[in-house]
Amino acid sequence: AKNKYSKSAPISVSAKDNRAVAAIYVQTSADSVTWSDVMTVSAGGRTAASVIGNVDLTGYSDGELYLRAYAEDASGNKSNAEDSPVFCITVDNTAPNVPYDLFASTENGALELKWDTAEADTDIEYFKIYRRIDDESDYTLAADNYRYWNYIDSNIELGTRYYYAVSAVDDVGNESELSSEAMSCISDDKITPVIHSISPVTDSKIGENPIISVSCSDNFRLGTFTAEIKQSDNEEWTEVYSKELSSYASVVEFELDTSDLADGNYDIRVKVSDSVGNISEYTTVMYNYRKCTLSSPSLTVSPIGWGAELSWS
Repeated sequence: AKNKYSKSAPISVSAKDNRAVAAIYVQTSADSVTWSDVMTVSAGGRTAASVIGNVDLTGYSDGELYLRAYAEDASGNKSNAEDSPVFCITVDNTAPNVPYDLFASTENGALELKWDTAEADTDIEYFKIYRRIDDESDYTLAADNYRYWNYIDSNIELGTRYYYAVSAVDDVGNESELSSEAMSCISDDKITPVIHSISPVTDSKIGENPIISVSCSDNFRLGTFTAEIKQSDNEEWTEVYSKELSSYASVVEFELDTSDLADGNYDIRVKVSDSVGNISEYTTVMYNYRKCTLSSPSLTVSPIGWGAELSWS
């Protein structure tokens, strides 16, 4: 948030003197009336000096805080702080409330977390999801800068118990305490992966060596992707591409080799398995393939003064 800070606030101060600026002093005030020196920065004895630093805000209450600065030269002369510009910032050292009602479920074959937060916490910026496995005592960070109120964990193994906790982080970085812990485990997986789309879409016209793109996903982890081709009036399928996958979702792209194909209609079907052997249904598309019959143009170059004229046929 603009001009809103937690723990510390960055500052930059410039000063000039006819001989040498020795030091710059930073003052703070909660009411812009009573001021206290909180920071001294050496200016290096230059006639024009700029310094940067951070004002420690850990001892301040939440709310408005005023800052100003004054300078001292090498002879001990000090500028009048009353003539310095005053800046106002907002101190926020209060963390959000702890997320509550954390619940872990394995609905539809996926391990999903859901939680809630207090209505008063309007400045929550994101969440951190922590996870530990079985008898581990310490959490590891499973997801950072996460901006939703539910989370699907796809980086899991079957039969393993996972324990989770969630914290909330506000717009200046204050982090709440961890929520109560939730545990879940997926003991088996009987849900088949899904082919979502194939591009180009069915009935498209394709040329030589087109790129085929397939979107697929699984509730747990994908396994082997396979693509096959046949002429539309033939019954024999031939494998043209295979790839091992290991993620929850993937977009598989491959170049279809058309060097041995004659013009005509072709069916392409794809399937994907998951890591425990469940296999999707085939998804099939039909393409109309035509080889390129255009010949290369004949190019002629003729000099014209300092340039050249190109012509082709």
